[in-house]
Amino acid sequence: MLLRPRITAAFLLTSVVPIILIGSLTYFYVKESLEQSVFDGIHVISELKEANLFLYLEKIKTTTRDYASDGFVRDSIENMGIKTTNKEKIEQALNEHLIKNKVPLNVDVLYIDVLDVKGVVKSSTRADRIGIDNSREQYFIKAKNNIFINDIRRHDGGDFEIELAAPLFSRTDATKLVGVLVNHFTINSIRGLFNGHFVIELGAKTQSRGLGRTGETYLVNKDKIMINDSLF
Repeated sequence: MLLRPRITAAFLLTSVVPIILIGSLTYFYVKESLEQSVFDGIHVISELKEANLFLYLEKIKTTTRDYASDGFVRDSIENMGIKTTNKEKIEQALNEHLIKNKVPLNVDVLYIDVLDVKGVVKSSTRADRIGIDNSREQYFIKAKNNIFINDIRRHDGGDFEIELAAPLFSRTDATKLVGVLVNHFTINSIRGLFNGHFVIELGAKTQSRGLGRTGETYLVNKDKIMINDSLF
């Protein structure tokens, strides 16, 4: 009389245990596959955002390089280093040139500084910056030979900015450094790249898949500070 219950129990044991084991293995396999799929999607999105960022940086590098090739800017800063009684007129003319002919060319330009070979601001679209010693700034030290992109940082303790600097060479001697031009850019366009608004403004009809309802991703600097705004 006890044989049948034992057979039934043994049957249940031999059938239920494999089902549980297979079910567990299937669960963990599917879980791992889903996690990998999510991480792969995030990686692709990161690469796309990185590509967009580098394209934008190339754009403002071109802008800065173009400003630094301006003959009037180069002649003006070189002439300021020569003993002359017209320094104030040269400075005023250069300030006006930068304000009228350079700033309007790029909506992201906050202000422009022109430094002499000692790193002192000799001309600027902001009058309060003229005379400031920036000789210890990385953008002055590293932009004496080639264009330099500084780390994103807060502008005068307020909003973030990104600084690009380019060397100014004499028009009569291409090897003679006469100063450094620094463009201070707002990061509004960079924020637009990461929150999805930029592509919509360009006319995109569909939102990128894999970015959720908001289409937002976030940019964090090396100090772990969030650069673009968060909805939260």
